[in-house]
Amino acid sequence: MAIVKMQHKNPLIMDGEKQVLISMIPTEGTGKGFAELLTQMYWGQLGVKGLQPIDSFFSWFNEGRHFFAVVCHKGDDYEMAPVAVEKFLKVMEKLVTKNQTLGFVLSGQDIPGSIRFKILAALAESELKIQVFDFQY
Repeated sequence: MAIVKMQHKNPLIMDGEKQVLISMIPTEGTGKGFAELLTQMYWGQLGVKGLQPIDSFFSWFNEGRHFFAVVCHKGDDYEMAPVAVEKFLKVMEKLVTKNQTLGFVLSGQDIPGSIRFKILAALAESELKIQVFDFQY
């Protein structure tokens, strides 16, 4: 299945049909950008989690959507992000149906190109159907 669609501009993610939306967050909590926006709009508790280990994730159900935040980087250090995303996707393969399309937000202007490519490779190799929202371009 893997990646079914890529969006590069600032799409109206929250207006789409995705019932499951996944974003990447730093060990410190909300960080900036899309994770911060999610916190402000839908998921106030995400910001009060405190320091979390890489590979952990949180979920929250709000307004008919299931949000997931994957802890996969410390500040601007994204070296472990591809592994964290891959481990998270293995868990998700057991939780969602094969025909469900998940939204994955690949945000972060500071993600190095080689790391971004590894994250996309992990998404592409997954058994899940994933629509990627990439805000770098």
